[in-house]
Amino acid sequence: MEIDLISLTNLSNIELDSPKVKEYIKQEIQKITTNIDKLGKSIEESKIAAENANKQESGWFGKTDKKTDMIANALVKNSEADAEMHTMIQSVIKFSCLSTYAYHNIVQDLSGVMENGFKDTNGDTIHLNNTAKDIAESIIYSVVEANKTNEKHLELVNKNNENNEKFERQISELFTEIEKLRIRNKSYLLSILSLFISLSILTLVLLKYYFK
Repeated sequence: MEIDLISLTNLSNIELDSPKVKEYIKQEIQKITTNIDKLGKSIEESKIAAENANKQESGWFGKTDKKTDMIANALVKNSEADAEMHTMIQSVIKFSCLSTYAYHNIVQDLSGVMENGFKDTNGDTIHLNNTAKDIAESIIYSVVEANKTNEKHLELVNKNNENNEKFERQISELFTEIEKLRIRNKSYLLSILSLFISLSILTLVLLKYYFK
């Protein structure tokens, strides 16, 4: 089975707990860590570019145009990095909601990366800059809050299901009692009817005997 984020959403809890899926989750967390590092560096570069643009002296014609272009480019880079960060956070939140394993590993691994850095593909230790650490911290916070919301939602769903089952059970019991009452009343009515018929027959017999 080829594993990807879309296919994972269709797996059962037992399948999500398989070694193959767990390995995929670990690899995806590694990619998330690498992207956080790249994004942090990109934001830092855009900040430096903006600072350099502001330091650029304005002048006639060429100098003013150059400063305007530098500021515009810095703003574009910063806007792109900001949009990428929000997209990443949303993606990681969805990923963390796949399973308890994914959630705990994202929180645990990113917390460790913030403190000790991570190994890149060459085996070198990469330490996050302050901006990347802020991004990682924002992701951890968002993931934890999303998990709390998800748990509350599941609790409400389970409670609602329990209430529905209780209501259906009460309705079933009510119908059972009504049926018992109907049978009891039917039997009672039959008894009275039988007694009435017996009395009527007895009365006729007596009248016949009396007027004989």
